[in-house]
Amino acid sequence: VKSEMMEPLLHLCQSPDTEVSRFALGAVANVSEDTLCHRTLVEQANAMHYLTFLMRSRHLAVHREASRAVSNLLATPATHRVFLDEDGLRALFSVARSLDNECQLNAALCFRRVSPNLANHDSIIAKGGLQPLIGLIQVRDVGVQRQAAAALRDIASNREHKVTFAQEGGLRAMIALAREDDLTLEILAVGTLRHLSLSSRIKRPIVEEGGLGPVFDRVMNNDDLDLLQQCAGVLANIAENGRNQISMIKDGIFGPLIHLAGKNDPSIQQDVARCLCSITSNAENQVGVFGPDEMRALFHLANSDEENCARDACIAIGNVAVIAKNQLSIAKLGGLPPLIKQLGSEFVSCQQYACRALYRLAAHVDNQPRIVDAGGLVGLIELCKSKSTEVAKFACMVICNISTHAANQPKIVKLDGLRPLLDLLRSDNEQCQKTAAMTLTNLGTSGINQVHIVKQ
Repeated sequence: VKSEMMEPLLHLCQSPDTEVSRFALGAVANVSEDTLCHRTLVEQANAMHYLTFLMRSRHLAVHREASRAVSNLLATPATHRVFLDEDGLRALFSVARSLDNECQLNAALCFRRVSPNLANHDSIIAKGGLQPLIGLIQVRDVGVQRQAAAALRDIASNREHKVTFAQEGGLRAMIALAREDDLTLEILAVGTLRHLSLSSRIKRPIVEEGGLGPVFDRVMNNDDLDLLQQCAGVLANIAENGRNQISMIKDGIFGPLIHLAGKNDPSIQQDVARCLCSITSNAENQVGVFGPDEMRALFHLANSDEENCARDACIAIGNVAVIAKNQLSIAKLGGLPPLIKQLGSEFVSCQQYACRALYRLAAHVDNQPRIVDAGGLVGLIELCKSKSTEVAKFACMVICNISTHAANQPKIVKLDGLRPLLDLLRSDNEQCQKTAAMTLTNLGTSGINQVHIVKQ
């Protein structure tokens, strides 16, 4: 490359003799495998200009070697701008439609190397690059499919082009690719669906186009952590759509979610908790939907030490706890210990939503002594002193409910619960004042408590 050989070599690449051109291009392709040569080739020898032109040659042997050379040069990001300026995309699209396997691989490699750069996406989309790229994942060659699928995943990550990607057939293509019997392709396909599912306009189409089937199948029949992480992310994202929250239940989402909840991976558990949080926010899913297995999966997630997972699981438990029948089931199936554990969490959000769930559970008279017997009073009284108004409010609301049970009243006083309640009467928050006053009213029904209240 540094010798005087490059100028005549590039001249020979343009020879009308196909064999001469092929061998000359092969030499350029070979030396371009060394990334240290790229700058000299592109900036001094102007190789990209000749190569992109020859990619459009009608001779297979010529455009095959030219595309191989270009795919090598594109391994250096600094060459991308030159490639685009030389109208390289149009030449690339032509090679991508070739029936020759080597050309298909070269084209897929070119796409793969320009796709991580977000600045290239606008040009790829605007010039019609999605269709030839989608065509490459349909080639029956795993090597070609993997490179093309990786490029599509990168483009799908661009929030500006998600809808266009789906509308031009990318969504259906990824759902089909997710059914392939190749782990790398499955990960890339589901990863692309995960990117697309971030768009509110694509959450519903993923379900309507049959995307749940291959995702469920991969969850239940594969233990690869990366793949399961992608699946969990897809399910959590699409569950944010109200219509999906209903249809996902009918399609059998609980089996995969319970399976994923048992995986000892924080990111998977976090997405499962987020998914269940969304599903339970729909009133139609709060009655007669959650059975013992689903409840226990929620309790397992609520026991997490990771903030997002524990918080969303507590929110989900609180959502289903609005139904009286669920209130009893949650307590009987073991839902109290993880909630009480989160009262002592270092995270304010976990404290708040654990209190919220316990408040709803304490609405049932049978649960009021259970919460106390499970050791919940100490944490609740302590949280009444919280600097977070929301935490203090919900903690006080729980104590207010359980204080209606006569057996709990002396226990609240014995654990020095009066002082924080009296302090809340001076809170700047009206709800805190009101709830504290109601709690003191409940406690004041006992003669001995009346004395303690006045003394303090």
